[in-house]
Amino acid sequence: MRNADDAIALKLLINNTHKTKQEFHALVLGAGYIGLETAASLRKIGAEVTVIERARRPLARVASEEVSKFISALHSNRGVNLICNDSVIELSQNSNTKGGSASYQVLCKSGAKYNVDCLIVGVGVIVHTDLAQHAALQLDEGYIRVDGRMKTSNSNIWAIGDCTVFEHHEYGDSTHIESVQNAVDQAKIAAESIASSAKEYSQTADVELPSSTLEQFNIDASRSTPSRYNATPWFWSDQFDSKLQIAGLIKNTDNQITRFDSDRECSIWHFEGDVLRCVEAINSPKAYVLGSKWIAEKINIDKAQLADTSVSLISLNAP
Repeated sequence: MRNADDAIALKLLINNTHKTKQEFHALVLGAGYIGLETAASLRKIGAEVTVIERARRPLARVASEEVSKFISALHSNRGVNLICNDSVIELSQNSNTKGGSASYQVLCKSGAKYNVDCLIVGVGVIVHTDLAQHAALQLDEGYIRVDGRMKTSNSNIWAIGDCTVFEHHEYGDSTHIESVQNAVDQAKIAAESIASSAKEYSQTADVELPSSTLEQFNIDASRSTPSRYNATPWFWSDQFDSKLQIAGLIKNTDNQITRFDSDRECSIWHFEGDVLRCVEAINSPKAYVLGSKWIAEKINIDKAQLADTSVSLISLNAP
């Protein structure tokens, strides 16, 4: 499951099968965002869904234990068979797929077997670094190392997005983020940095730099020093009737406060000492918006009031 074509192909497969949607069994490999969102969508139309995750909990790489518990309960209560600490080791096609039998048999490391109509893989990607290696760029644990202006170890090459590892003023010098927001924000910084370098080159080489492209994308090439990347990361996921929104990273946090504003609405606030680094908001856009603001503006939070649900978030004492 990598693009819109894959989603359309899955929809066509379900709609054109000889089975009813209730008879259709999909196995989803991977309980990250892609796998869980796909599982929720399939379950909502009535399909039988099994999710296999090799980690001990869903969203293990990107969310806290509390969020994983909520997500596990959400899917289990909706009829998804969510299995952790297991992995698929073999996929074979059934010889007889007529009469309503499943198309494939899946064998797991645990020995469990599942007869399924399709296997959906949502396990992430491995960065291709062949081009970076050919250009002799510095790599760090399989990612391209860039500075705060997205410049690689080669001063004429920039890199952005999921392939990069970089310094972040809040989260350290080995920050790696996989999200649309990160790629877009890094692109803006890279464009400004490239424009600044181009302007410097044009002045040195006495070449006039076209301004139309810079103006079109609102790039300020007049800065004597280009901006450095300092955006607060954010993520979201819609599953069934619940929305998960995250601002910041849990990285390096050492204490947290969980706030339950209702049976469906809660938020987990992660601190490094007394510094707010991340908020995970479940069905709580208010917590997400305020948390994003407080992280970006480095607001000191009164933890006692934060934990007290009789104190509204809006009126929370945040000097």
